[in-house]
Amino acid sequence: MTRPKTSFLQDVRLVTLDLDDTLWPVRSVIDRAESRLHAWLEEHCPATAKQYPPASLRALRLEVERMNPELRGDFVSLRKAAIRLALRRAGDPESHAEAAFAAFWAARHEIECFEDVIPALERLKSRFIVAAVTNGDSDIQRAGLGKYFDFTLSALQAGASKPSREIFRQACARAGVKPEQALHGGDDIDSDVRGALGVGMHAAWINRDRWSLRILSPPAITVPDLTHLADRLLG
Repeated sequence: MTRPKTSFLQDVRLVTLDLDDTLWPVRSVIDRAESRLHAWLEEHCPATAKQYPPASLRALRLEVERMNPELRGDFVSLRKAAIRLALRRAGDPESHAEAAFAAFWAARHEIECFEDVIPALERLKSRFIVAAVTNGDSDIQRAGLGKYFDFTLSALQAGASKPSREIFRQACARAGVKPEQALHGGDDIDSDVRGALGVGMHAAWINRDRWSLRILSPPAITVPDLTHLADRLLG
């Protein structure tokens, strides 16, 4: 039986959603993308592949971030810079960096949503403005989910990362709604829930692992997946 619509959510017009680990499990996606990058390097730049297996290339990306703090949050630029540095240090042509990154980027968007996600997005899109608000670098158009979203706001675009109030404030402004007319849902109780509450939005903790029985109080709710979120919003 469908749960009745939660009364304090009745004025919601905008639903914003986190992406990684909210709509799909991200660790397996990143692992596959890094493996695809390494395979490309093994074929085209074996010296770099030998010197920089995936774990070493991750460490190099952190090194690049420390050297270039202005790139913090710009994951695409950071990864490209790390690939160029790896190629240079290994003695391979830096001109291979774009093609190497393309191998990673294609695999980065071979996502498999949790099984509740697509049906719930269809329901939410029928009633609300739906937007992605993410600290990551996922492109929902490339991931094949663009039709379910009215817009995406990344930390890079906003100039602020969750849980900063600024990114949530910008999402509401772009949708033309007041914060109290918006709800943000995500898996991280600090970045997603507390961040949204801080600007006056409603919030939903998507607690897929059910690692805690903690129940949040209005204007926040706890749900195990997007099906339950849609139920609470739509009735």
